[in-house]
Amino acid sequence: MSASNQLLVIAAACLIVFGVACSGPSPRLVEYLGPSPAEAQKPDPDRMPRPLHVGLLFLNNAQGQGAAPALSQESFAKLAEWSRAALEQSGTFRVMHVLDGAQIAPTRERAQFIRLAQGRQVHHLLVVVQSGTETESPAALPVGGPEAITVSGSEVKNYSLSELALLDGNTGRTILEASGRGWATLEVPTVPLRSNQYPVVRRSIHSAPIFPDEADPRDTLRAVAAADAFEQALMHLQHTWPQARPVSVSN
Repeated sequence: MSASNQLLVIAAACLIVFGVACSGPSPRLVEYLGPSPAEAQKPDPDRMPRPLHVGLLFLNNAQGQGAAPALSQESFAKLAEWSRAALEQSGTFRVMHVLDGAQIAPTRERAQFIRLAQGRQVHHLLVVVQSGTETESPAALPVGGPEAITVSGSEVKNYSLSELALLDGNTGRTILEASGRGWATLEVPTVPLRSNQYPVVRRSIHSAPIFPDEADPRDTLRAVAAADAFEQALMHLQHTWPQARPVSVSN
């Protein structure tokens, strides 16, 4: 590939990322945590063991301007469990508890996180705030093979944001922070249609389409975008972690 073509590819990728960032949800993590306490000494990540024993707190945010509806309880539970497995497979974390965030509210108070961590006796808390926005527009959907006809339908795009914060469970201070974004598109006919092509959830041209349950395809759309966002956020968090020698100790 020539240098000029490489520049075009990079520019196109930047435009896609910029477009997702502009269309997607605004950060919400600060609405839950507020500012980091200035009086508390920030722990040194370089001195922390890997894998680090943590409590995992997953927050299904549906607040804020233009926010998409929250995931269903079933999809949210599956996403939290999938995220737990991804964290442990990364070698960076060992999840000791998946914590209930029902009592956590976007009040900018870190005391609620400290109480939760101390109540479950975890020294480190990994907070995940999952948010999303959606847009919907009419679409002509092809049906059939090479000589396809089109039917009226809708195209729903979900833009997801996953924000991660590693907190000191005793002081509430942020040790590390990262975020990731994801997106997915749902194509669904306007009228009932007997077809194995729809409804369908698509991500990129390199990912296989997903055919969700017709009962609630939008829930599948939100879960797919959220999983992609979390995966990117975890990658970014690992890149910010100092290259300390992996040492496994009990916290």
